[in-house]
Amino acid sequence: MFLCCFIYSPARAVPAAFGLSFAAAVLVFSAVLMIFEWKERKAAQND
Repeated sequence: MFLCCFIYSPARAVPAAFGLSFAAAVLVFSAVLMIFEWKERKAAQND
């Protein structure tokens, strides 16, 4: 949020921080899900 305060105006810092944190959470969730799916597929091939 502090970085957003410097980039955007202070009035837009909170919505920008929430938007950026939501986008980061979606990207991390997608990456972790892809890793788990890859591990599951790899384990299924070994059986």
